[in-house]
Amino acid sequence: MELQQLRKFIAVAQQKNISRAARELLISQPALSRSIHELEEELGVKLIQRGRFGVELTEEGKLLLDRGRSLLSMEAGIKRELLSQSAPTIHIVWRCAENFLMDILCRYTARCPGTRFEVLQNDDFALQSQQYDFIISGGLSDESGYKKVRLLTERLLCAIPEDHPLAQKDSILPQEFAALPQIQFGGHRQIKHFIAAQLQLYGLTLPAQVVCDDVRTGCDLVSAGFGVLLMPEYAPDDQMLSHLRLLPIDGVDISREVYLYRRADIYLPERSQDFAAFLVRYFGQVEKKKGAL
Repeated sequence: MELQQLRKFIAVAQQKNISRAARELLISQPALSRSIHELEEELGVKLIQRGRFGVELTEEGKLLLDRGRSLLSMEAGIKRELLSQSAPTIHIVWRCAENFLMDILCRYTARCPGTRFEVLQNDDFALQSQQYDFIISGGLSDESGYKKVRLLTERLLCAIPEDHPLAQKDSILPQEFAALPQIQFGGHRQIKHFIAAQLQLYGLTLPAQVVCDDVRTGCDLVSAGFGVLLMPEYAPDDQMLSHLRLLPIDGVDISREVYLYRRADIYLPERSQDFAAFLVRYFGQVEKKKGAL
C-alpha cells in the first residue's frame, strides 16, 4: 500500500462520491476507481460500497480511514521536523482574512529573520494530506482532532461599483440587493456554502449570473459591471477595492468567526508556536481598533 493510494481512498471517503473526489484530485474517475479496487485487492477486504446517498465505508474502510489519517499526519510531521533542522519553515493553509496576510508575513519576518513560510490558499489537497502547521479559516465542517483559537469576526458585505447609483448609500435594502445581477463564489470554496446557507435564513435564494473562484476575479467582475458580489470584508485589498464600495445589507447581518486551527495530535516546533502567539496578538489588536471606531 502506497501513501498516494491512501490519499485517494481518503478523498473518496471524505467526499462520499468518486466523481467529486476525482475532480478534487485532478484525475479521471476510472483511474480513481481502479486505484481503490487495487487497494482492496491488495488488502483483501472491501473498503467501500454503494449506498443510498453515495459511497459508504465498510467497517474495514472506517478503520483504514482512521489509521490512514494518522499515517498521513505522521508523514507530514516527519517532513516538518526534517525541514526544521535546516531552516524554520511555517506551513499555513490560509482561507480567509486574506488582506492581512502580507502585513503579517512582513511583520513577523522583521521580528524573526530567516523564518520561511509556505502559504497555501484554498488548497483542499493540503487539508486532506495534512501537510500544514496551521489553518486560518472560518468554521471547519469537521473540527474533530483540532485545537482552535478565535481570531476575529468578519462581516460579509456587498461589493458594488462605485459609479452605481446605490453606491452613494450607506447600506442597501434586501430587495435592492436581490434585484441586482449576482456574482457568486464557486469551485471548492468553503465560503460559497456558508453564503448560500446564510442568505436562505433571510429568504434570499439568488441565481448567479457569473460564478468565479477567487476574490480578485470577483472584484474585477464587479468593476466591469457584471453584477454585485457578497464577500468577506477582510478578503480584498485596497487595490481590489479601488473602484468598488462595500455596503452592508439592511437587516441582513451575515458574519463569520475566523479561527486559527492546529492539529491536536502533532508536535509544533518552537518557531511555529511563537508564530501562533504572534497571530493571536495581531488579530487582538485588529479587533481592538475595530471596536474603537
